[in-house]
Amino acid sequence: TMSISELKKKGYELHNIQLLQTSERCPVCLRLTKQQDPLQYIITAVAKGTNADLAGRKVNDWLIKIENTDIRTTEFSQVSHTFCKLLTNTGLVNMAIAR
Repeated sequence: TMSISELKKKGYELHNIQLLQTSERCPVCLRLTKQQDPLQYIITAVAKGTNADLAGRKVNDWLIKIENTDIRTTEFSQVSHTFCKLLTNTGLVNMAIAR
């Protein structure tokens, strides 16, 4: 797995974004897909006008960290579980992405 500093050298911009789940009626509405690329997790869909869209999530963003934990070598099921658990328990997820 490439280090964060290597990502910058390869031309990726890194962004920290906080995603809020304000209520169950206001869903996050993004799709995360696992890839074979070393970056692993790419956002493949963001619904317009949703919290993900308003937080600045974009299709083709690579998810690098959740809550300061590098998730690139983490199993997809664990990433999904962590993401959902944070939204359910705290109502927000802090993420670092590369684009």
